[in-house]
Amino acid sequence: MMTFLVVLLALLTLWSTVATFSTVTRDGYGDPQIARRAHGPDDDWP
Repeated sequence: MMTFLVVLLALLTLWSTVATFSTVTRDGYGDPQIARRAHGPDDDWP
């Protein structure tokens, strides 16, 4: 049971790290919603 909890915690940490890193590199803000609001819907934003 203890091993299962450790593995679960490790996967959760890894997933959150990957999610945070990929979001930051995508738009430089860390949150795609913030980036979209900051630039507006009409801007040429990839």
